[in-house]
Amino acid sequence: QTSAERRRRAMILEAQGERRSAVEKAEGDKQSNIIRAQGEKQSQILEAQGDAISTVLRARAAESMGERAIIDKGMETLANIGTSPSTTYVLPQELTSLLGRYGKGLSGSDVQQAAGLESKAFDEETRELLGLDDIGEILGELDGVETADISADAVDIEIEDGGVEAERVE
Repeated sequence: QTSAERRRRAMILEAQGERRSAVEKAEGDKQSNIIRAQGEKQSQILEAQGDAISTVLRARAAESMGERAIIDKGMETLANIGTSPSTTYVLPQELTSLLGRYGKGLSGSDVQQAAGLESKAFDEETRELLGLDDIGEILGELDGVETADISADAVDIEIEDGGVEAERVE
């Protein structure tokens, strides 16, 4: 009789241990899923934000791309002129106007006074469209999401033939 009582007590303790194990595993899985979902959401928000900013910056760059492309090509040409063994150089009009515009910055002379290229600031509507002022706030919201604790009542435990089966109850 004491032997049967010990076996019964051992089965109960084992079932309780497996029940607690199932509950803790469910809690861990829940926390893992919540953290993974938050990370994916944050990643999607930042990726969309980056795409939007990139699109607007490309559009802004395209506005003045004509002059910038000429300046870029002119700088490449200047670099290539120095590597040529020739002593005679033909400078296109675009390059001479570039030297006129930026001559003071390049050589210290004031061949021609002209305004240089300046970056354009984002207007209020564009800043709002891109959400540039809200990025920190969005990330703060994602970090502040609280997770609900799972209770032992939310897990249904069945003991059959010495084995334990656990399933989540929603």
